[in-house]
Amino acid sequence: MVAGTRYSSPFRFYGLAALLASSLGALLLGLLLSWSALFSWLVSVNAVAFVFYGLDKRRARTGGRRVPENVLWGIVLLGGGLGGLCGMLLFRHKTRKGSFQFVFWTIVLVEVVAGCAWLMMR
Repeated sequence: MVAGTRYSSPFRFYGLAALLASSLGALLLGLLLSWSALFSWLVSVNAVAFVFYGLDKRRARTGGRRVPENVLWGIVLLGGGLGGLCGMLLFRHKTRKGSFQFVFWTIVLVEVVAGCAWLMMR
């Protein structure tokens, strides 16, 4: 990427890549397997979360361009909590950083509470 372009920001680059990969994955799953839109999205965004946690761990070791924490949290916020957790545990990434863990688990807790409330209101 050329410095000064609108995509030179790691947040924009990785955020758009995650959103595009999740959307395309959900579309393909829905079309090929006839899954519901919600289920297709959740499977896709969790796969993307897992891959992005692994990518960030690799970049941390090799000194490459890191995935911003805000992007990792954003993927979790979009429903990728299980994939993020599996990625953290398998790659041993972000497991000891307290500030990251606090935000991660806060997002997961809010989503679980919101999901339970939604199910109870149905």
